[in-house]
Amino acid sequence: TSGTPPVFSAGALATRTPSAHRPDRLISGRVLTTDPSSSRVKQLLREAEVLHLQALYTELSREAVVHVGNPPTAGAWLSQQEQALLDQVNGRWDVATLVLASNEREIETLKALRRMWRQGLIQLYR
Repeated sequence: TSGTPPVFSAGALATRTPSAHRPDRLISGRVLTTDPSSSRVKQLLREAEVLHLQALYTELSREAVVHVGNPPTAGAWLSQQEQALLDQVNGRWDVATLVLASNEREIETLKALRRMWRQGLIQLYR
């Protein structure tokens, strides 16, 4: 790792995003009460995903270089997706490059990176 401290620290987040302000939950209540085959529902889901991506990129800068952080603790569980993503972390690639290299959807990759960052498994540097 670099001699400079991480630019982003999960511990520096004063509070987690309240559920009332989470993009993935803003529209979900409305969507659940309607017909999933409706074009309006599909539009609402697209809008929710765009909002969710914006929120994720607010936390995880595209340009932040990802480094391996603390090793998983005993009993820590990583999904196959998270383990595959962690295996790609090389200290040279930034968030955007990892998203492009991933076999998963952009939103799923970002959510996995955020989970690992919050657990201290990865660090983000500028």
